[in-house]
Amino acid sequence: GIRTYTVAIGTEEGRVTRFRQAIQQQEFDEPTLREIAKITDAEFFRARTSSSLRETFESINELERTEVLSQTIVETNELFIPFAGTSALFCLFGLATRGLNSSPMPS
Repeated sequence: GIRTYTVAIGTEEGRVTRFRQAIQQQEFDEPTLREIAKITDAEFFRARTSSSLRETFESINELERTEVLSQTIVETNELFIPFAGTSALFCLFGLATRGLNSSPMPS
């Protein structure tokens, strides 16, 4: 159930590299790419230039428009409770030590 759009990139003669001006052999098997696209109920594309490759991807994007439904679940964890409990203990400890220490009497 997955469509596989196949794209042959390059010319019939092959491609020209940036570093060497020699034409290399064709790097794709067009009949196989066409058959893959046919079997998966998709299309075969041929991109000879970078602009035609861009157009190919735009065409595939238009052919495969699907509506995506998403649901966001936000889970919150209250992190202040341990800090509040620790603060309350320190306050009680401070009050207890203050009560145990007698204040000096004026002389």
